[in-house]
Amino acid sequence: MTPPPRRPSKRKLRTAGAAVTAFSYPGDNLMMHRALTIAEPGDILVISSRWSAAPQWGGLAALWAKRRGIAGVIV
Repeated sequence: MTPPPRRPSKRKLRTAGAAVTAFSYPGDNLMMHRALTIAEPGDILVISSRWSAAPQWGGLAALWAKRRGIAGVIV
């Protein structure tokens, strides 16, 4: 299965900051939540998984990141 093409959610939006990375296994988002917990305002989260069929990010995580002041998320 070919993953969908990657693109920014808003075309002209740019950001920079320290990266907080997390690697997730299918069905286990513990490290994603840990990354959200340790990230500081202005940081960028980088969530990685080798399994493209498993969801890695959702609406509640996005709301939490926004309220914590996270500058961006790369999944």
